[in-house]
Amino acid sequence: MKKIYFLVTVFLVSLLYGQENPLSLKSLHQVNTYNGGQLLHSAFDKNGNTVIAGFANGDFKIDGQSIPTVNTNDIFIYKSKADSFEKKWLNVFKTTLTSQILASELFTDQYNDTYFYLRYSGSITINNEVFNSENYTPQMGLLIKINDVGEIQWVQELDEIFNNISKKTSTTADFIFYVTDRKKILKFDRNTGALIEKKDIPLLIDRIKSVNDRLYMSGYGDAQTTYGNTSFNKEYFIASFDTDLNIINTLKSKTTDTETFSNIDFYDFFIDHNQHIFFIMRNKQKSISLLNNDQILITTQTSTNGNKIWLGKTTEDFSSVSWFTVNESNYSPIHPSDLSIFNKDENSFNIKINASYNIYIKFNGVTVTFPEKSLINIDKDGDYKSYAYFDYFKIDDYVNINDKEYILFNLFDRVQLSKKGDDNAFTLYKDFKITNNQGTATSRGTLISKNDNLYIGADISGVIENYFGVPFIVNKPSEIYSKLDKEANSLWHVVSNNTVSPMMYNPNNDIFSIGNKLDINQNNESILVSDCTYPSYIENHGSCYLTGTNMNYTYFDKSILVSKIDDNGSLIWKQFIIPIKNGYNNLINDLSVNYDKSGNIWLTGHGSGEFTYNSFPINLTSIDEDNGIISNFFVLKINSEGQVIFLKTYPKFISSKAFLNFDNNNIAHIYLNLNTGRESITFDNLSVESRSSGNQTIKIQMDQNGNILQLKNYTPIADHNKRQPHFVIDVKQIEDGEIIFGWTDADKTLDNVEFTNPYNSNFKYTNIISKINNTGQVLWSKPILSDSNINTLVKGNFITTDAQSNIYISSAWKGKIKYQDQEITLGNIYDNENILLKLDKNANLLQHKLLGIHNESFNISISSDNKPILFGNSYQYKIDNIDITSKKGDNMLLISLEEKELETAETYKKNPIVIYPNPTKDVINIKDNKDFTEVKIYDASAKLVLNQSLKNNQVNVSDLPKGVYYLELIGKEKAVVKFIKDQSITL
Repeated sequence: MKKIYFLVTVFLVSLLYGQENPLSLKSLHQVNTYNGGQLLHSAFDKNGNTVIAGFANGDFKIDGQSIPTVNTNDIFIYKSKADSFEKKWLNVFKTTLTSQILASELFTDQYNDTYFYLRYSGSITINNEVFNSENYTPQMGLLIKINDVGEIQWVQELDEIFNNISKKTSTTADFIFYVTDRKKILKFDRNTGALIEKKDIPLLIDRIKSVNDRLYMSGYGDAQTTYGNTSFNKEYFIASFDTDLNIINTLKSKTTDTETFSNIDFYDFFIDHNQHIFFIMRNKQKSISLLNNDQILITTQTSTNGNKIWLGKTTEDFSSVSWFTVNESNYSPIHPSDLSIFNKDENSFNIKINASYNIYIKFNGVTVTFPEKSLINIDKDGDYKSYAYFDYFKIDDYVNINDKEYILFNLFDRVQLSKKGDDNAFTLYKDFKITNNQGTATSRGTLISKNDNLYIGADISGVIENYFGVPFIVNKPSEIYSKLDKEANSLWHVVSNNTVSPMMYNPNNDIFSIGNKLDINQNNESILVSDCTYPSYIENHGSCYLTGTNMNYTYFDKSILVSKIDDNGSLIWKQFIIPIKNGYNNLINDLSVNYDKSGNIWLTGHGSGEFTYNSFPINLTSIDEDNGIISNFFVLKINSEGQVIFLKTYPKFISSKAFLNFDNNNIAHIYLNLNTGRESITFDNLSVESRSSGNQTIKIQMDQNGNILQLKNYTPIADHNKRQPHFVIDVKQIEDGEIIFGWTDADKTLDNVEFTNPYNSNFKYTNIISKINNTGQVLWSKPILSDSNINTLVKGNFITTDAQSNIYISSAWKGKIKYQDQEITLGNIYDNENILLKLDKNANLLQHKLLGIHNESFNISISSDNKPILFGNSYQYKIDNIDITSKKGDNMLLISLEEKELETAETYKKNPIVIYPNPTKDVINIKDNKDFTEVKIYDASAKLVLNQSLKNNQVNVSDLPKGVYYLELIGKEKAVVKFIKDQSITL
């Protein structure tokens, strides 16, 4: 035992002098925007008055009506009069900063009452009463009734979660009925809101409607199902019910077409004023029968294949069918709201169709073609009459007042009321606009530390009240690049107006990629590329221009601007990459720019088409034989004055931006994610063996003349069914090689060592961190195991290194991660949580820091004083107990970290404290107690995980997850000892 004590003591002394102090927040700088609010729903009442519901954030007006808010999403319901559009009433419900709207629905009934269903987390104040969802963790629902003059009649708290409530809600004179989970019906008193009954039924309900005191529901009854006196056997139905939910009559559908598998459900229906029921079905069946009391009323059939629309009319008791027609069509709705049927007047009804293509329907043998968004009018004998076209996808409501038809379209930043004209087209009649101070600010991946300054890049639009000390109002989405001092004050900025480059999406990899748009040389001169060539973006937003603090306007249209900027933010020179033809076949993707160590500039990218750079031709029209498509990777080198030195092009399909670094000899190291299925991979005269039919990690070494010196394939040998045996997302050059961060959907690291992911998950990728030496050998390659990751957005810096060659990884996962033998439990199992890992140069985990729930991984760099800096977006409200001053819009954060000194007593160094065993699985024993009475344990992120009195010189740590911890002993003196939980040791 003495030998063990001696070894542990020596081990602890080495830990004491070599231990890592946990990282803590040094500074936090924020850019916060308002989301501006949004219009959620709109509806007509029976008199044609308009009701609009939404939420307001920041200064907000709807149709001139002001709704003042600060940093919350306050909910409002606004009703205006028909024709005059004057305000009828306005109700505002106050929320708190942390309140979140999760779902909502708006509808009106036949009595002109308005109902608003809201599901949310947090708290909300209505009529001076506070409703708090903490009692309904994690969310609650409210049903609010407002009468025709804006008075709140009642608020009902609901413990049910409703979806598509407006289609599963109906009111009678005395009751409100809701269907939840398709098979549970809630019955409320319409006058008081009191819950009268909650009834489970053995049917699946899709629609519920009412006329007077009669309910009508459509849905499905499974095999051997009985409800009341009615039996079902895998049948779709429309049924009438009384207000006690007893079935009165039923209409069922049945098919004898056993060759075609397609639902024969009643897609939608309505009841007109004469108590006739009209319905619509959509399927591929060739024969459908309608039954009442299991007796066939009518059978309609056709010999044609493909999609069909069926229409029918029955009496209200389903005793007879007036007509039942089948109509061939090419239409197949995607969403339930894409196809609906509703009454127009005494003589006809409308079919609403939403699609992304022109539609045809064959009526009585005559084919009629319709625009993709149409109201089709059918007379009540089932004959086609006419159609009307409408502009927008989302119809909220329709009304016919005095034979005048109106539609409400919700565009989220406005509600447009359109009126049908004599030309059978709906045109704008009233525009309910909102005005607000909405703004967006999103990190785009640029974070460069030079001397005592930072260079950052972001996408911005709208109102930015304080962008590192500078206010902005940007009318169109734009890119901004700024130089900041060490206190994060803006020294100058450059704005590429209207040039938010679209992220390249590769469906083969499920990734988005953005090139490096900015780099800084040793003279603090910037090189910047601004892209104004993407076709759909130009069509929607127009031409582009560059401006800045110390820069005049530079306009560029349908081209790429390459600009060099001095240390004061002034333009030195500019050049243009101009496509000879415009369009999707003439694009450069993932364009990146890098300085080499001599101050020359390297541009890399991939794409297709013909371009010129300052009259120098760039031809990207070669065909990649691996994929049979035109796709070319290129390297364009220019000197410090912007003149071309060389151009190299390769017909290769690249899946992301290129990762370019330069070693001490100014040799370019280029890592590529290459898609190829060929037996070998060739660049110039060098070839390597292909190792996968999916993505492969290829490295090129290129000298200053464009000659390829070395070609390597680092892809692990994997199952050819795997699409991503390795995919690079970041590379950092270090003194003795390179650090590579990537992912795999296979089970091997870069040195072909197999691993097993212990987490039962459906996620696709495992992260891999690897080190390559200067000769190209893989020194080590380690998996970071988890049940999820979000590194499918390739932009900016995921990794960096400090002066001691320690490695920092900034990424985001859910639940837990495991690195080597250490498991880290994250704070949330549902949302992505950003975490910073610090490794030594030999891949040992030194410590980690949890940064909270964020939209994506933070970009990371090292400051001039060797401290980590993080830059990215968050939807947290705190980091390290420091408040984020959220305004409910974007929160873009610039974070500086430093090592937090743990208090270690000098007496501990003189009189070492011995603990054993270390590592441990359950308990820690303390030898030679120096009158310690209290013990605290911190994890590697400095989070306090245990605080208790010390008893019997022993601490139980069995409940702690595996990992590295710090044991603080407190008494007359203090001491801190590092220990490892649940890891084997060899003595």
